[in-house]
Amino acid sequence: MAHLTSFEGVHQLHYLGVIDIDSVEQSIALSQTFQQQGPPSIDPHTANVSPPMVRSVEERIIEKVEHAQLIGTIARRPSAQRGEPKVAVHVSKTGVKFIDVSSQRVVERLALHKIVQAISYDDGFNFDGEQPAHFNVILVVKRSTFADRGMEQCHLLQTQNAAEADHLCKQIRQAFASVQADVVPSSKRL
Repeated sequence: MAHLTSFEGVHQLHYLGVIDIDSVEQSIALSQTFQQQGPPSIDPHTANVSPPMVRSVEERIIEKVEHAQLIGTIARRPSAQRGEPKVAVHVSKTGVKFIDVSSQRVVERLALHKIVQAISYDDGFNFDGEQPAHFNVILVVKRSTFADRGMEQCHLLQTQNAAEADHLCKQIRQAFASVQADVVPSSKRL
């Protein structure tokens, strides 16, 4: 079971994998297009209200990740046979680093300026209610190469502790705020 170790700036979660998705900017543009379509329409025959097709960017990202889990591209639950490691997640002003807890090897480094979004949510795959709940963290990261423009990566982490998932996202926001606070005063000196 994951435990909160935020006093050290470290979280222990399971790293379930990474998938590529279309750019979040494309999702925002699509959302704005749908919002311009106006209010919901009402079917006069059934009186059913159909809302406009407006979903938040976060909902669309979660939907893409859950689809990848359902088709088996990435795991729904950690498994030693599949090799999803438990990782220590370090957040700093330079970025986020995943270190395999058992081997102490760095699994992934994500530069802070490349992180587009951090989302935490209840994964909803606890159908029977007998298993403990699982909470996921998605880190959406901008791709680096020119060939991958318009694509982003979603790194999926999982814990059984909602506070852990929320706190990791909060730490990433705080790291951004800290860097921004360091940059803004230096630009005022120019």
